[in-house]
Amino acid sequence: MSLQEIGDVGYSFRMLVNALSMRFDRVRDRADLDNAIKNQQKGLELTLPGHPKRSFNLLKLGGLLVSRFQQVGDRTDLDDAIKGFKEALELRPPNHADRVFSLRSLGSALETRFERFGDLADLNDAINNYEEILGLSPPGHLHRIFSLRILASALLTRFNQYGNSTDLENAISGCHDALGLTPSGHPDRSFSLVILADALLSRFQQLGDRADLDDAIKESKEVFELRPLGHPGRAGSLTLLANTLCARFEQFGDRADLEEAISGFREAHDLTPPTHSSYSLTLENLATSLLTRFEQTEDHADLDAAIAMYLKTLELRPRGHPDRSLCLQNLGGALASRFDELGDRADLSDAVEKYQEALDLMSASHPLRSECLRSLARLALLDGTATIIDE
Repeated sequence: MSLQEIGDVGYSFRMLVNALSMRFDRVRDRADLDNAIKNQQKGLELTLPGHPKRSFNLLKLGGLLVSRFQQVGDRTDLDDAIKGFKEALELRPPNHADRVFSLRSLGSALETRFERFGDLADLNDAINNYEEILGLSPPGHLHRIFSLRILASALLTRFNQYGNSTDLENAISGCHDALGLTPSGHPDRSFSLVILADALLSRFQQLGDRADLDDAIKESKEVFELRPLGHPGRAGSLTLLANTLCARFEQFGDRADLEEAISGFREAHDLTPPTHSSYSLTLENLATSLLTRFEQTEDHADLDAAIAMYLKTLELRPRGHPDRSLCLQNLGGALASRFDELGDRADLSDAVEKYQEALDLMSASHPLRSECLRSLARLALLDGTATIIDE
């Protein structure tokens, strides 16, 4: 086949892949996505190493594989996408005009793999990519705001996992810098506000400075106003505001804050379809707020509802999910509360089982491990037949 013929066939594959991708985005028919991937793979076979369009085809195929992973959950798709993104990055050295796009694609996929499978190396590699993007986006650069924001978000994720205060301070600083570039009315302002509010809430929970909590609530309310009903980020804004109100309730005990938070979590849950990646989180948030209200009112309907929601959340977080241990611990605590109230030994046995599994999934340095171990020890003594396994 001549170079001209290869070029014509490659163009035909690109047009077909683009058409299938567009129809998948509109109709969400899995067959369109599968066919787009199959044809993109054929197109890639025509661009052997050294071909000027190979990096483009690698990135296109990687993006399609990530889309299928998000729909189906097959880790092979995500691993193959990351492998392709890495090859594409090698084909775009530091002085390449499109290196930023390759860094962004690889970083996002690595962050997704961390979120689903919990390997810290993936998160660290993603942060390294985002730091390089920021270095390639000096003040005044078109991508400066975006690069500040994605780096701040990843640093906050790492702080929430491992508690390094430097990550938290750098995340807050990056958000302030991004907000300085997005005044009121800027279409991207709410994205930076979300990360900043989350980071300030984390710092309040770490250091207890009331100013951080007040600022987190202020930023959350601005996000809520910027995302009215019908906005795709409405559920996220409701969750953010509810989280800050819960923190203020825990600090000062105003029941109005708790009731408003429960309403926010419930609306966020109602707005999130079961197929959405955040669905389990909306269930868990609502369950936790109902459990908090039960602790105040002793209304067993809240406790039963919380347990049912934690059980559903657990179904959505199978073995290997990085947040399974947290759900197990929350469910164990709720079952223990019901045992304390009603004395049903089935709840006690179930609570011991859930705490033990949570403990088994936690690393020695996990920030909640000691709390989990203490709760398990108390329940094991009450159960009389349980043996704590702490390897």
